[in-house]
Amino acid sequence: TVWIEFMEVPPSLEPYRLLRFKARAPKGQAQEVCIRFDNAEDAYLQAYLPPLHKKGKWTEVEIPLPSMSRTGDPAPDSGLVLSLIQFGSKGCRLELDDIQLVRGANGWAQTKEEHLASLFGEKRVKKVKEIETDHFRIYTDSSGARTKFPRALEKAYVFVRKALDLPEMENPLDVFIFQNSELYFDFCMRNGWTREEAVESAGHAWSGYFATYYQAPNSPVVTHELTHSLVHRTWGNGGGSWYQEGTAVCVEERWQKRDAATLFASRLRSGETMPLAEFMQKKRLIRSDDVRGGAGTAGALYDQAGAFFEFLMRGPFAERRPNAIRELAKVDWDADTIVERVERIYGTTLLEIETAWKEWGSDPPKLPR
Repeated sequence: TVWIEFMEVPPSLEPYRLLRFKARAPKGQAQEVCIRFDNAEDAYLQAYLPPLHKKGKWTEVEIPLPSMSRTGDPAPDSGLVLSLIQFGSKGCRLELDDIQLVRGANGWAQTKEEHLASLFGEKRVKKVKEIETDHFRIYTDSSGARTKFPRALEKAYVFVRKALDLPEMENPLDVFIFQNSELYFDFCMRNGWTREEAVESAGHAWSGYFATYYQAPNSPVVTHELTHSLVHRTWGNGGGSWYQEGTAVCVEERWQKRDAATLFASRLRSGETMPLAEFMQKKRLIRSDDVRGGAGTAGALYDQAGAFFEFLMRGPFAERRPNAIRELAKVDWDADTIVERVERIYGTTLLEIETAWKEWGSDPPKLPR
């Protein structure tokens, strides 16, 4: 991954409507490039570079600022820096020229209709209803989500906070609930995902919002994604995929009156697990695929994440290192250093942690009710 920052950004983005530039990949390589205006407070605007000319010729690119997805609460005058993040950059070359911000009517701000169109598509804007609750701004084009869902979401909020002992949110969280899975996939693809990536996901979450499609008022998917957003907002978005998915799976299972550790116990007893060092080095559990099945598949790794997080919550290290779980959320994940940083936080080796987990998790105590 290559991260480049352009420092000479105007002190306020408020009057600007477009980011315009020319780009080319001389050898015609496929690029996965994120364009972002961000600051140090984890608040940013983001869009992905559209496909470039396949023959390496210059492509004129225009990105409307109002259409960029927003995470957190970026203010136009908060010192936002223009960043370019190129993923999978080994052997690739990307050239940019004539980068400029263009003023326009309404500036960087979206009209309400533009905002809803960016979420649900222009054809469905009139079907979208906005519902405000104590802690959420719900946007949905599903008639089924308009009645019981808002109350169920507030109930889930209380449940997640209690399960993890999280503080209150300071600002309302945006929630996007689509009528069906295809409309959710369309939303993901409007925000730079591939079709394959969208279909892999039943929902996704950041500190600024979570999105999924409507299934039922008390859907465990909603609790899973809500947990992600609340952890990101209050503890942090670090630790790595094993940690972030571990929190969400653990709470999702509790929401269904189940215990992730108990559900996973038989696999621990039979040795159907991925070693913790390898497990923690996985960049994204959801993208894992083991052609032989078993411990290396995404589903099994999610189960392992939930069970291991339950161990960290209730096992012997919960009392020895009571603040460790919160500290992990602030760790910038890196495959080469994550094990060392976990060991530093817990004050012991990963081998000792793994040994204790296998002993505790093979026959975990019942989850207190």
